[in-house]
Amino acid sequence: MASTISFHAPIKSISFCGSSNIAALFENHVKLASTTTGTHFATFEMDQYSTDIHGCEDYLYVANRKQGMGVLDLRTSTMLPMNEISVDKRESMTSSCYDADNDILYASVWNPTTRQSRVDIIDRRNPQITSNLLTIKRSPKDQMIQKMVEIGGDSVLLEDRNGQCLLYDIRRMDKPRWTIVSKEPSFSINVTSQYVCLEQPKNTVRVVRICSGDEMPWISMRKNESFCGILEGNEKQKFYIVPRLFKEH
Repeated sequence: MASTISFHAPIKSISFCGSSNIAALFENHVKLASTTTGTHFATFEMDQYSTDIHGCEDYLYVANRKQGMGVLDLRTSTMLPMNEISVDKRESMTSSCYDADNDILYASVWNPTTRQSRVDIIDRRNPQITSNLLTIKRSPKDQMIQKMVEIGGDSVLLEDRNGQCLLYDIRRMDKPRWTIVSKEPSFSINVTSQYVCLEQPKNTVRVVRICSGDEMPWISMRKNESFCGILEGNEKQKFYIVPRLFKEH
C-alpha cells in the first residue's frame, strides 16, 4: 500500500532510513516520517550550514559546510562529529555522497587558501582517518565541486560550478574516465546502472552512457511537465524518464 508524505517547506536533501522511514532536511531541522503511514514522528534541530543527509537504519549522516561530516544517532537523538574539516584553514565541505552497500562516504572539501578542491573517502569504522582520492590543484573558486554521485560502488561523478562533469574510477583517480561540459551546472543528477541523467536549464535533460561517456539525444520535457527522475530500463526500454506534471489552469 502506498502512502503520501507531505513536507510543507523547501527540502534541501532527502534520504531513506532503512526500509520504513524517510528523512528530509530543511533549512534548520530534519524531519523523520514513516513510509507506511506518512506520519511525521521526529524532528531534529540543525543549523543552516547542513547541506546533505545520507540515511541508514539507526543513524543519519549529516554533511555540514562549515563543520564537516557528523552522524545523528536516531535512537538517542545525539549528534556526534564524525569527520571534521579545518576551521583554521577556512575549509568548506561543498558536496558529499554515500555508498550504502559498503558504508563509505565521499566528500569534497574546498580550501580557499591553497585554492584546491579535494575528494576524501570516509570510512565510518575509522572516520577521523580519511583517504585522499583526488586533489584538484589551483582550481578557480567557481570550479569547486558542487555535486557528486557515487555509482555502482566503483565510480564517482563530480560536477563543478562551471557545469563540467567528470567520471572517475575510484581505484584510478589520476585521470577521469570521461568529461562532459555544459554551459551551466545541472539542477540535479540522477543515475541508473548504465546512464547518468543531468537536469538542465530550459526544461531539458541530458543523458550520458556511464561506460563510454557517449551522449544520447537531449530530451525536452513538455510544457506541462518538468523532470522528476530516471528509472532503470528493461528489455523494451533503455531507461524511463519520470515527469512531474503541472495542472493546467
